[in-house]
This record gives sequence, C-alpha cells and structure tokens, in this order.
Amino acid sequence: MNADDEAVARGRAALARRSWTEARHAFTEALAVHDRPDAFEGLAEASSWLDDDGAIDAYEQAYRLYREAGDDIAAARVAAFTAMAVHDFRGQLAVVRGWLARARSLTENDPDAAGVHALAVGLDGYMTLLRDSQPAAALPLIHEARSVTHARGETGPEMTMLALEGLAHVTLGDVAEGMRMLDEASAAVTAGEVAEPVFASTIYCFVINACERVRDVDRAGQWCDAMAAYCERTGDEAMGQQCRTLYAGVLLSRGAWHEAESSLQDATGRLRATRPAMAADGLVRLADLRRRQGRLDEAEALYRELDGEPFRTQAEPLATLGRGELALARGDTAGAVDDAERYLRMLEDDERARRAAGLELLARAHAAGGAPSAARATAATLGAIAEQLGTSAVLASASLADGAASLASGELERARTALEDAVDRFDRAGAPYDAAIARALLAAALSASGRSDRAQEQDRIATGALESIGGARPSWIPDAAAAPVDDPAGLSAREREILALIASGLSNDDIARRLVLSIRTVERHVSNIYAKLGADGRHARAVATAYAHQHALV
Repeated sequence: MNADDEAVARGRAALARRSWTEARHAFTEALAVHDRPDAFEGLAEASSWLDDDGAIDAYEQAYRLYREAGDDIAAARVAAFTAMAVHDFRGQLAVVRGWLARARSLTENDPDAAGVHALAVGLDGYMTLLRDSQPAAALPLIHEARSVTHARGETGPEMTMLALEGLAHVTLGDVAEGMRMLDEASAAVTAGEVAEPVFASTIYCFVINACERVRDVDRAGQWCDAMAAYCERTGDEAMGQQCRTLYAGVLLSRGAWHEAESSLQDATGRLRATRPAMAADGLVRLADLRRRQGRLDEAEALYRELDGEPFRTQAEPLATLGRGELALARGDTAGAVDDAERYLRMLEDDERARRAAGLELLARAHAAGGAPSAARATAATLGAIAEQLGTSAVLASASLADGAASLASGELERARTALEDAVDRFDRAGAPYDAAIARALLAAALSASGRSDRAQEQDRIATGALESIGGARPSWIPDAAAAPVDDPAGLSAREREILALIASGLSNDDIARRLVLSIRTVERHVSNIYAKLGADGRHARAVATAYAHQHALV
C-alpha cells in the first residue's frame, strides 16, 4: 500500500471513531504526498467537526478533483456537503442554493446516483422549510428524498428525512403525526441505527426544534436527556455543541435559567468564533433571557448585533419576534404591535406552530395599548390554532391572550376564568415563567373585580415564582394593588393612570417620561381615553379632566 493510501485508510478509520483531530492529521499526511479528492473530502469532514471553516476550501478542492476524474456522483455528494458547510460557517444562502443545484444537476436521471440525488433534494427541502419558511412547499421534496433512501436501505439519510418531514408536519399544525415521525427517527439514533454522526446530530436537533415550536417542554426534555446519554456513550462532544442553543431554549421554558445562561454563553461564544452564521439562534435566545431578567439594555445590544452580518439572515424571523417582546417590556406597545405584525408577515399562513407566538405577543400588545377589540380578534385567531395544535403550552398561550384582551375590555369574569386556565395549563406544561406572568395578570383581574384578598395572594405567588428563577415583572402587566374596580366608561387601569396625569396638568411628553413609555404609546392611550369618554375637539382635555375629578382619580 502506498503511503498516501495508508494515510487515507487511517483517516477513514479515525472518522469512524469520531477522532476528528487524528483524522485531520492523517488526511493532511496523504495530501502531502499528492492531491487526491478522497483525502480532501476526508479532511473537509474532519475540519467541519473541529469547527474549522477550512472545511469549505477542502470540499471545493475535492469537488474539482472528482470532476476532473469524471466521477460526477462523488462530485455531487461533495457539492451537497459543501452547501451545508457554507450554510453553517458563512450563512450565504445564495451560495448554498448554488451548490445544491449543482449536486442535483450532476445526478439528474442517473439511476446509479439516486442516493446522492436524494440527499441534494432533501437538503433543498431543509432549506425550503427552515430558511424559506415554506413547510407545504418543502414536504414533497422531503418525502421524495425519504422514499428513495428507504428503498435503498440507507437508514441514516432515511431517518433524517423522516425527522425533517415530521418537523414540517408539526410546523403545519399536524402535531400528532409530526411528533410520531420525530420520535421514531430519534429512537433510531438512540438505538445506534444511524451510524453517521452528521445525521444523528441533525435528527436530535430537529426533534428539539419541533418541540420548541409547539412548546412541548416535557417531550423536548426527554429527548435532550437521550441525546446527552448518546453523546456520553459515543464520546461525541461536537454533537452536543450543535444542539446546545436549542437545548437552552428548552431550559428557558423549564425555568432552569442559570443552566440556560451558562449553556448559551458557552455555545454562542464558541460559535461566534468558529461558525458565526450558526450563532444567531443562540444570540436570539440569550437576548430573550436578558429581557425576561429585566436586563433590557443588554437585550437591546444583542438585537443590534443580530442586525449585522452574518447573523441577520439566520436570525429572522425570531429576532423580530424578540424585538417586539422587548418593545412591550419597555412600554412601547405600538412598537410591539409593529414587530408582531412584521413577524407574522414573514411566515406563511399555514405555519401554524410558529404563528402562535406572534399572535400571543400581538394580543398582549393590543391589550396593553388600549385596543381591546383588536386584542380580542387576535386572541380568537390564536385560540383556533391552539385547538389544532393541542399542546398544553399553546392552549395556555391562547388562554393568556384571551385573558389579557378581556381584562383590557373590562370583561372581568371572562378574564378571570381565562387566566386561571392559563395558569393551570402553563403549570401542567412545566413552564414556570409563563405561569407566573399569567398569575400576575390574574391578580390584576381579581383586583379589578374587587377581590383584593385573592388578588394579593395571586400576586404574591407570581412575584415569588419570578424571583425564584431570576425573572423581572414586565411593565405591561397592571399592578394588582393599584388596579381599579370596573370603570363606568370602561377605562383600563393604564388609561385611568394616564387620565390622572392628564388631569394633573402633564403633557403627553411629560407622561411618557413619567411612565417610561414611548410618546406613540401615550398618544394612543390618550386617543382611546377621549373616545371612551366621548370627548373630542379642543375641549377633549377639559372633559377628560372633569371626568378624572368626578371619579376621584386626582
């Protein structure tokens, strides 16, 4: 055996053992003798697992040499993996699409290339689902790839396509069928049927992603535990790194914020340095954690970072949703409405799982901004989606939206029952932060109904729950202690607060500074107050002031 043949054989054996550094050394030895495509391909795979973007150049060299040798099947295989390396390291989606198109062209109508062609088609489906946000368009591509790999007995690729198909079904709202597929594919990895590390890692990431979309914290936790056991058994630390940002999202929902923060800081720090395009998901989740902690300036700084390359494309639309949550936390209800609506425009109408989060934010923002009718309509849309998805957390989200809308419109009994349902459902889902938010709103509804003792009890429990996980009380939740009884004109707690300041002689600018709200939000509240009081024209402020004095608001 020649020296380069022997080095390539050692490199392949090292790859099989997941000894990435040893593999890279072996393939480098082979290339020191002369250039050969299989050595470049092996070097690329090892470098990729070692978070070295030199993998892209090695794949490109392998592609060129395979083409020169007339081996179009191998060239197409390398083109597909080049596409994913570019995706992971640089986030250049046009370049990714170009490599996938090349892989498909080289294998079109060649029966001997069916497996490689299916890989390229499946990766096209991956891009269509996860980057173009078009799950319905992705399904035929994914199903085609799965059928071919099943017929060829290629378990790793088949299970990867099964998991991807499951993720598409979950995104479209067929949660039961999608989770069945994802559970099966993940079980195949756990059982050791998926030999290829890249496919095993991808499958676990798909199932966690799907669980996060429908907030199925319990299922996500079970598979995260299975993944951790798999990584320990195989010694595969790289796989754990790839899924850690998704896992951190699960930890956030579970209320394990210290662990989530540690995981996010470690993973995003490493990815910023090695795979910056993949760091976007972690940065979004870290910003969300900072917002929940009340560290709003730090959250805003992270969102500014996400506006730059190479994060911008990979971070959307989650970053827009996060900016909306941050705007609401700052009291900018108009900005929150704008961001929630923008987020929803980024998604297809049939992306029910991802639309749910945007609809909840929109309903809460409308309610906090004094637009109860809009909040009610949005909550009804979310309710229909929640019934289809059927998970406890999404049903709780719909109840929360309904409760917020009802509280804003003065329907206090409806608000109470909806928010009690939200608390119970979030508790069942294992989502303590969301349960605390629902409980704080419930306290406001009880206080507005004159049930001060129960309101104080619920508020105390909510405050304790937030403190236990390091959470801050969002400013958009009315203060239960200060919440009024039913207002004759139907003014909300925030509107009565602003009316009192108007009657005290403060301008809109003064009120915005006093309450730490945007001027647009204050203007919207003032407009709603005037409308409810039937006050218009140049005498509107005088009419409002008289009402405030009449009802002892000042």
